[in-house]
Amino acid sequence: MTVQHVLAALGFLLCVALLVHHGLGARHQARLLLWWHARVARLRFGWSRLRLAWLARGRTRQAKGQAEREAADLIERARRGAARDDDKVVRPGRFGDKRKDLH
Repeated sequence: MTVQHVLAALGFLLCVALLVHHGLGARHQARLLLWWHARVARLRFGWSRLRLAWLARGRTRQAKGQAEREAADLIERARRGAARDDDKVVRPGRFGDKRKDLH
């Protein structure tokens, strides 16, 4: 089956649909038009939800990547600057030196 056959079949189906549409009465044409608009609206709504979900997924992925980069940067700064106190990394002294036994 070639592309020409597919296009010919689609053209034939379109002609048959138009012939049937003209053979219907005004009330049936209005109902058919209303049905068609409802289907198009449903497709548009589905497409917009899909697009929004895809965009949100991209933003989530981007935020996750940024958080991972920031965490890796903080860890690397903590490793490099163990003697410097100008970083915003809190380094406790030795654990347990200043605790008293309460019991």
